Amino acid sequence: MSAAADERIPVGRAIALGIIQGPAELLPVSSSAHIVLVPWLAGWDWEAIDPEVRKSFEVALHTGAAAALLIGQRRLIAEEMRAFDLRGALVLALSFMPAAVVGYKLERAIEASHAIAHAGVVAAR
Repeated sequence: MSAAADERIPVGRAIALGIIQGPAELLPVSSSAHIVLVPWLAGWDWEAIDPEVRKSFEVALHTGAAAALLIGQRRLIAEEMRAFDLRGALVLALSFMPAAVVGYKLERAIEASHAIAHAGVVAAR
């Protein structure tokens, strides 16, 4: 953390990102991309905010979106949980297997490409 890093995210910007988070969570796109792109497009000095504060804020956004979805879909989730059985557990586990294997095998390459893409966004500012 640099000495010049800000310890807070301005309230208006936090609200703007929170408003965008809800719909972004429901779209088949990265729900984290807007946290990088919106500040960049708006010309916010996002990099001046302490990285730990930014990461904590991002976790809070995702937690809030997950909580809202769980509350909003609680009846459907309860219905699905009542119908959940061993066959459902097996299908669920098997459905995660391809992504888990690919993610494990390509973890380093994915992280390296993400770091390069993030550096490109920051450098373009």
